[in-house]
Amino acid sequence: MPEIGIKEITFKDHSYCTTALKDGHWLPSPNGSRFWQPNSCVLKDYSSDDLLKCYNNKNFLFIGDNSVRDKYTSFKTKVTNFVKNNSPGPSDATSKFKYEINRNFNSLAADNLKAFYFGDPFINNTEIWDFLNDLKILGPDKSPNSSLQALLKAFGSDLQISNESENVIVIGTGHFYLRNKTNYGGILKWKKTIDSIYEIDSNKLSKSNTKIYISPVIPVVKEKLSSLQYTTVQDEAIDYMNKYLKSIKSQFNFPIVWADMAKGVPEETVDGIRYDQKLEFELMNVLHNHVCNPSIEKDSIKNQYYCCVDYPPPSPFIVVLFIIFSLILPALIILQQSEKSAFLSSSRFIKNLKILPNQKTLIQIFIIGLVLVLSFINDRTPLFEKNHKRVYYNWFLVLSIFTTVSSCLTIETKIGNNHMMNHRQLEEWRGWMVIFVVLIDYMGLSRFEGFKIFYQTIVCGLVFVSGFEYSTNNDKNNHFRWDTIIRNLFRLNIFVFGLSLFTNTPYMKYEYIFLETTFFIIAESILKFNNHRNNSTRYLLTKISIACFILIAIVVLKPVTASIIQVINFILNSKIDPVLLRTLISRYVFTGILGVFFGILYNNYIENPDHPNSLFITQNRDTIGKISALTLFVYFIFYTINFDYSIAKDVSKHEAHHSLFYDAFKNIFTSSVFCVSYLITRNYSDKFLTKSSAFLVYIGEHHIEILAGMNHFLLSNSGSDILVYIQFGFKYNYGGFYEFISEVSWVTNLLITFLIFFSCFTFVFIGTELILDKMFASSSISSNRISNMMKNRRDILRFESSDFILDSIYQNNNNSEINITDSGNDIQDKSKLSLSSTSPRDSLSFSSSPGFNAQKNQASDPKSLNIPVPEDYTSNQLFGVIIGFLIIMSVVNRLH
Repeated sequence: MPEIGIKEITFKDHSYCTTALKDGHWLPSPNGSRFWQPNSCVLKDYSSDDLLKCYNNKNFLFIGDNSVRDKYTSFKTKVTNFVKNNSPGPSDATSKFKYEINRNFNSLAADNLKAFYFGDPFINNTEIWDFLNDLKILGPDKSPNSSLQALLKAFGSDLQISNESENVIVIGTGHFYLRNKTNYGGILKWKKTIDSIYEIDSNKLSKSNTKIYISPVIPVVKEKLSSLQYTTVQDEAIDYMNKYLKSIKSQFNFPIVWADMAKGVPEETVDGIRYDQKLEFELMNVLHNHVCNPSIEKDSIKNQYYCCVDYPPPSPFIVVLFIIFSLILPALIILQQSEKSAFLSSSRFIKNLKILPNQKTLIQIFIIGLVLVLSFINDRTPLFEKNHKRVYYNWFLVLSIFTTVSSCLTIETKIGNNHMMNHRQLEEWRGWMVIFVVLIDYMGLSRFEGFKIFYQTIVCGLVFVSGFEYSTNNDKNNHFRWDTIIRNLFRLNIFVFGLSLFTNTPYMKYEYIFLETTFFIIAESILKFNNHRNNSTRYLLTKISIACFILIAIVVLKPVTASIIQVINFILNSKIDPVLLRTLISRYVFTGILGVFFGILYNNYIENPDHPNSLFITQNRDTIGKISALTLFVYFIFYTINFDYSIAKDVSKHEAHHSLFYDAFKNIFTSSVFCVSYLITRNYSDKFLTKSSAFLVYIGEHHIEILAGMNHFLLSNSGSDILVYIQFGFKYNYGGFYEFISEVSWVTNLLITFLIFFSCFTFVFIGTELILDKMFASSSISSNRISNMMKNRRDILRFESSDFILDSIYQNNNNSEINITDSGNDIQDKSKLSLSSTSPRDSLSFSSSPGFNAQKNQASDPKSLNIPVPEDYTSNQLFGVIIGFLIIMSVVNRLH
């Protein structure tokens, strides 16, 4: 009967320290090889320096046959950072490591780390048994360290063991008993040896700072064995020995995964019994994680939780928020609903509830709270597993094609959107770039040099779109409004602040949101300074040039920038990283400023058909459009042909200063060519002006929530790993029906993950827009009416500004036509009143997004308006395409 790999949720092993030694599976790595994935957690890849720090004041003993010798060699190679295969030690005579090499004894000493190999394939050496017997009678006069010192002396070593040092012992035997079973009793003699080892009191041993790992008998590949070994070493015997070891009840560590790992890579052995050093590195990495991870300081790996690392308990403040969102808010919603009851409505407590936000607002706050609670459960509890990313860069093109097909299936015509780069076009542009960002991050492709450059270009494009949108929205408003600025800052950061608070994630980890916020402040400063003169191209260029020089100074003057940031961090109690700030400015912000400039030119020249340089002159449009389309085609062909799949190297310190300027000029050039070419190509034909893809618009409108929540609801461990909501399948590849069930389970998990991700950012988007619209009054209402509203404390507490404004519009414009525009485009159906902006850059609270409309028959009664829902959400076609797209992504992602 195949062994079913159903995940067991046990909080006794909430750090997955035991399960890390029990099971797992192989995953492909970027270089074509594979790496080991435990079924419940993620392994940390330790460097030599990390291991030397972890193993300070520790002694490692490897006792056993050639399999254990290979593990010692792997351990020594990793610690000394010497990667030459089949060498007993470093060739560098000046190495700080000291070696002793004999036939049956090897040693390694470095500072306070010591490692020893004692060759004893049958574990029957007299000196070895003296040492093991001493471990059975530990006491005040007999410690493991004194016994180890005696053992070293017996093998002729002059190394001294500190009494305060800790010990890690790896013992393994089995192969020699099988191939010499006639002379030495075979399995029965092996069982007697194992039973004698397990007589050691593991509890007493653990109190003496000593750990013992019993190695499983590593499986063999019979087809590669010699003729003598083929007849004696049997797979059935090895399986029996490992099952016997697994059945023994003891506190000794038994990493059965070592046998599973070898069984999964039969190609890694030449003689069928000893495996390549690459596999031994993976085997020992499990040991490194099991020994070192429990001692990792939590603050040094925020949002990175590996096997054997305890998840921190929530702070008292987070516990209070949990109670509010899970208990108090639902109770208040139910009580508000009970106001309709004659029995309860007379209660003073019920009447006092009217000071709270209304029921619709509370429901939205409750939903957002549940999403934040889920982010904590995903990132800060062991309830859901974390797996390494599956790197399938060959499938990136396939997923891109499916994205294109999904986009084409939802192309629709919106009457009234006949202007170049209207709202839906901007969101569509933003949408497909966000999809590529998600795909690259989800598949772990940004580590490749070619995808890294493409990724940076896409982010530059996102910032360019933001700059273009800022300038086109602000150019028409010649008055400075703080409430608009604050609203947009809230829109950009309110969800991120919630995630940062609940998951204890530093704000700087949300690099794109930090980039957008920083650029928004820079762009608003440029646009609002003497904005009545923005019609002058010369004056605009002067402002932009001054801003660029200031930004260049920030990048160049590192000490000055660091000092200013330090003061800001002290005043605001923030943790802004000056290095990251300089990197983001040099890499992306200049492209955004180019978008601001292009947006002003668009308003002053391109959008005006009466201007002699207007793009709307037919002859110019055709010529420029064809040139732009050709440029865009050459651009993508160049990137497709020149994709570099090598792993991106970190820039050394002496190249960092050069790299910032190199990145700045390279990204400005490549991204500006890409952005301007796409912008013109998208609009040079009248056929394209009114058409847009609802699927891409949907993604673009939610881009803040997607990019902010991606690492909490789709990925985990700061985006380095994949979140697994369900785990159901078979541990080994049995083929046929069992393999089919395993694949179906993985596809189902991926689909569930994507659906939860899409649902979370959709709910947060709707709730955030509704709450912000109720908090910030529309600039289209007179200031005296707003001041009167602000005097009413109840309206403020209940976020009733929207209801007040609707009342004002209804009373003062009962017989007039409401005309709300989207970037200059009239909404054709005047009976539709837009309640909210789908873009954080829209300057009016009642902006003209065509995606947020109330019911047609409710304009005459503003008090009866329901919670606004984007009209795109009611499209069955869009819903079907989204589900189909998610299913295809799930299936293709599994076809590796």
